[in-house]
Amino acid sequence: MTITRINPTYPIAYGNTWSSLEVDHNGVIYRLQVDSGGNVRLYKSTDGGASWSSQAITGASGFVVARSVTVTVDKINGRAKSVTAPTVSGYTFVSWVHCATSGWVGSCYMQVPTSSTTNVWVAAGGGSSGTGSVVCTAIYSKNSL
Repeated sequence: MTITRINPTYPIAYGNTWSSLEVDHNGVIYRLQVDSGGNVRLYKSTDGGASWSSQAITGASGFVVARSVTVTVDKINGRAKSVTAPTVSGYTFVSWVHCATSGWVGSCYMQVPTSSTTNVWVAAGGGSSGTGSVVCTAIYSKNSL
């Protein structure tokens, strides 16, 4: 099996039929993996990724949570807006995993997805002007199991 990491500092890995988000929590790596059929599995490695054991997602309820933030942006190409992930009591910020325009056509991306405070950049569709909403979603890992 070939495993590719996009960037060693960014927690995305993918294989031939799956992609995943990896979180290193006190030397234990957790992998939230989605396969090509849309199935979601949670894996755990205590040896730096040499071997993985399957974890029951139902038994890990609350281990990972997501929170979204809506920011107002200028619909002008090349504009950035600062965004800060909310604080979630008992959890540690892991990464921004998604951003999307809401109610208008455009695209966006997070400048530094592993930083809780970063910029969201916007590329507006043709004819867009004024302001619009962008929804940014972050994930968090529980501080203790």
